[in-house]
Amino acid sequence: MLKVDNPKGPCRCLVVSCERHIARLIQANLERQKYDVSTAWDMESAGTQVDAGGFDLAVLFEQLPEIDGPVMIQAIRTGSSSKAHIILMSPRAHTLRGEQNEYCADQYIQVSDFWPRIWRK
Repeated sequence: MLKVDNPKGPCRCLVVSCERHIARLIQANLERQKYDVSTAWDMESAGTQVDAGGFDLAVLFEQLPEIDGPVMIQAIRTGSSSKAHIILMSPRAHTLRGEQNEYCADQYIQVSDFWPRIWRK
Protein backbone atom coordinates (compact mmCIF):
# COMPACT_ATOMS: atom_id res chain seq x y z
CA MET A 1 0.00 0.00 0.00
CA LEU A 2 1.28 3.42 -0.96
CA LYS A 3 1.88 5.73 1.97
CA VAL A 4 2.23 9.46 1.44
CA ASP A 5 3.45 11.35 4.48
CA ASN A 6 2.21 14.80 5.40
CA PRO A 7 3.50 16.18 8.70
CA LYS A 8 0.72 18.82 8.69
CA GLY A 9 -2.08 16.28 9.13
CA PRO A 10 -4.06 13.84 6.99
CA CYS A 11 -2.80 13.48 3.43
CA ARG A 12 -5.03 15.21 0.92
CA CYS A 13 -5.98 13.19 -2.14
CA LEU A 14 -7.79 14.15 -5.34
CA VAL A 15 -9.61 11.41 -7.28
CA VAL A 16 -10.60 12.37 -10.84
CA SER A 17 -12.93 10.08 -12.75
CA CYS A 18 -16.06 10.48 -14.86
CA GLU A 19 -17.18 7.10 -13.48
CA ARG A 20 -18.67 8.20 -10.15
CA HIS A 21 -19.13 4.70 -8.79
CA ILE A 22 -15.45 3.89 -9.33
CA ALA A 23 -14.35 7.21 -7.85
CA ARG A 24 -16.52 6.55 -4.79
CA LEU A 25 -15.00 3.09 -4.39
CA ILE A 26 -11.48 4.55 -4.53
CA GLN A 27 -12.55 7.36 -2.17
CA ALA A 28 -13.95 4.90 0.39
CA ASN A 29 -10.77 2.85 0.37
CA LEU A 30 -8.53 5.90 0.73
CA GLU A 31 -10.68 7.30 3.54
CA ARG A 32 -10.38 3.96 5.32
CA GLN A 33 -6.61 4.59 5.20
CA LYS A 34 -7.19 8.04 6.80
CA TYR A 35 -6.74 10.14 3.64
CA ASP A 36 -8.71 13.38 3.24
CA VAL A 37 -10.27 12.73 -0.19
CA SER A 38 -11.85 15.09 -2.71
CA THR A 39 -13.43 13.86 -5.92
CA ALA A 40 -14.01 15.44 -9.31
CA TRP A 41 -16.28 14.07 -12.02
CA ASP A 42 -15.47 16.42 -14.88
CA MET A 43 -12.83 18.79 -16.19
CA GLU A 44 -14.39 21.89 -14.66
CA SER A 45 -14.54 20.58 -11.10
CA ALA A 46 -11.13 18.91 -11.44
CA GLY A 47 -9.62 22.17 -12.69
CA THR A 48 -11.13 24.13 -9.82
CA GLN A 49 -9.74 21.69 -7.26
CA VAL A 50 -6.32 21.50 -8.92
CA ASP A 51 -6.16 25.32 -8.93
CA ALA A 52 -7.01 25.35 -5.20
CA GLY A 53 -4.08 22.97 -4.70
CA GLY A 54 -2.69 21.45 -1.56
CA PHE A 55 -2.97 17.82 -2.66
CA ASP A 56 -0.40 15.22 -1.62
CA LEU A 57 -1.79 12.52 -3.92
CA ALA A 58 -3.84 12.48 -7.14
CA VAL A 59 -5.50 9.41 -8.63
CA LEU A 60 -6.51 10.04 -12.23
CA PHE A 61 -8.15 8.05 -14.98
CA GLU A 62 -6.41 8.59 -18.29
CA GLN A 63 -9.55 8.45 -20.40
CA LEU A 64 -11.75 11.33 -19.33
CA PRO A 65 -14.29 12.66 -21.85
CA GLU A 66 -13.15 16.29 -21.72
CA ILE A 67 -9.45 16.01 -20.89
CA ASP A 68 -6.81 13.33 -20.99
CA GLY A 69 -4.55 12.22 -18.17
CA PRO A 70 -1.30 13.86 -19.36
CA VAL A 71 -3.00 17.27 -19.64
CA MET A 72 -4.34 16.89 -16.09
CA ILE A 73 -0.90 15.79 -14.88
CA GLN A 74 0.61 18.89 -16.48
CA ALA A 75 -1.93 21.09 -14.65
CA ILE A 76 -1.08 19.43 -11.33
CA ARG A 77 2.69 19.56 -11.90
CA THR A 78 2.62 23.27 -12.77
CA GLY A 79 0.17 24.26 -10.01
CA SER A 80 0.33 24.53 -6.25
CA SER A 81 0.20 20.72 -5.88
CA SER A 82 3.39 20.31 -7.92
CA LYS A 83 4.89 17.89 -5.38
CA ALA A 84 1.84 15.62 -5.36
CA HIS A 85 2.36 11.92 -6.01
CA ILE A 86 0.31 11.01 -9.11
CA ILE A 87 -1.21 7.63 -9.90
CA LEU A 88 -2.65 7.23 -13.42
CA MET A 89 -5.14 4.45 -14.09
CA SER A 90 -5.02 3.49 -17.74
CA PRO A 91 -5.57 0.62 -20.15
CA ARG A 92 -2.18 1.67 -21.58
CA ALA A 93 -0.32 1.61 -18.26
CA HIS A 94 2.12 -1.05 -19.43
CA THR A 95 3.29 1.17 -22.32
CA LEU A 96 3.25 4.44 -20.37
CA ARG A 97 5.58 3.17 -17.62
CA GLY A 98 8.63 3.62 -19.85
CA GLU A 99 7.99 7.29 -20.58
CA GLN A 100 10.03 9.70 -18.49
CA ASN A 101 9.27 13.41 -18.43
CA GLU A 102 7.81 15.98 -16.06
CA TYR A 103 4.26 15.17 -17.20
CA CYS A 104 4.42 11.47 -16.40
CA ALA A 105 2.67 9.88 -13.47
CA ASP A 106 4.67 8.52 -10.55
CA GLN A 107 2.85 5.19 -10.70
CA TYR A 108 0.52 3.48 -13.14
CA ILE A 109 -2.30 1.01 -12.59
CA GLN A 110 -3.36 -1.17 -15.48
CA VAL A 111 -7.13 -1.22 -16.01
CA SER A 112 -9.15 -2.82 -18.76
CA ASP A 113 -11.00 -0.75 -21.37
CA PHE A 114 -14.24 -2.37 -20.28
CA TRP A 115 -13.54 -2.22 -16.53
CA PRO A 116 -15.94 0.68 -15.77
CA ARG A 117 -18.80 -1.13 -17.53
CA ILE A 118 -18.47 -4.10 -15.17
CA TRP A 119 -19.23 -1.90 -12.15
CA ARG A 120 -22.45 -0.55 -13.68
CA LYS A 121 -24.23 -3.90 -13.48
